[in-house]
Amino acid sequence: MMKYFEDKRKEYERKQKLEDAKKITAGAVIGTSIGALMGILFAPKAGVETREDIKEKSKEVTDDVKQTVSEKVDEVKEMQDKLKVEMKDKYDELKLKQMEIKEKAIDKVEDGLDKADKLVDEAKDKSDELAEDAKEKADKGLNKADKAVDKAKDKAEKAK
Repeated sequence: MMKYFEDKRKEYERKQKLEDAKKITAGAVIGTSIGALMGILFAPKAGVETREDIKEKSKEVTDDVKQTVSEKVDEVKEMQDKLKVEMKDKYDELKLKQMEIKEKAIDKVEDGLDKADKLVDEAKDKSDELAEDAKEKADKGLNKADKAVDKAKDKAEKAK
């Protein structure tokens, strides 16, 4: 559970860094543009020279902005690639944990079935023993009854 909160905190920090990078880029672009414009406008030069300077500074600012944006895009792509790897690793880790839990559950069910089979076998053996004992006792009882009947017949014949 703590790992989940830690991951969420890291994700939030990554988003904050990305937002900060955007703000820094925007600030750099705006600052550079304003500085260049102010420098050109307040420079004591002729109109043609000033326009030439504005054109040149505009090109420099555009190149600077392109370079900064390109760097930030590369940083974002790098961060995205890193995040993809982390997400894949996390997915693989969770999949492995799921498999381990599933295997443990299957093992427990199989153990339970084995114990149930043993109990059924023990109960069957015990009932077989009890049936055998009952049969033996019934046979003994029948033998005694047969002997008693035979004795009674003998006594009846002798009494005749």
